[in-house]
Amino acid sequence: MPNPRFPLAQRPRRDLEISLQDVRVRTTVDFGPPKMRPRYTSATRYWRGTLRQITGVEKTILETWHASTLGHGSLPFDWPDENGATAAFRFVDSLAFRVSRPHADAAKRLYDMPLGLEILP
Repeated sequence: MPNPRFPLAQRPRRDLEISLQDVRVRTTVDFGPPKMRPRYTSATRYWRGTLRQITGVEKTILETWHASTLGHGSLPFDWPDENGATAAFRFVDSLAFRVSRPHADAAKRLYDMPLGLEILP
């Protein structure tokens, strides 16, 4: 069964940070410098970024999708990676929103959503 797709078209832009899992093992030896070898054959890539200016309706869509479709973030989902190719992602951090434009009317309020994701190998 294919993974569900991310429900919004928006992607992190300016502040996207991509890092790789450290797969090295360092072993001490009796003489000489420590040796290093890879522990795994593939490394998980991590994404950190922010979805900006999310509306209240989009926030509700994300919260519902995260809870019901992804089992509160425990299941993977498909989303284009930094090169535009579809990849399987999983939430590393819990879902969070920051008010970026306060407004008395909830429909006019905007949110930023910090993302902590891993791209599954």
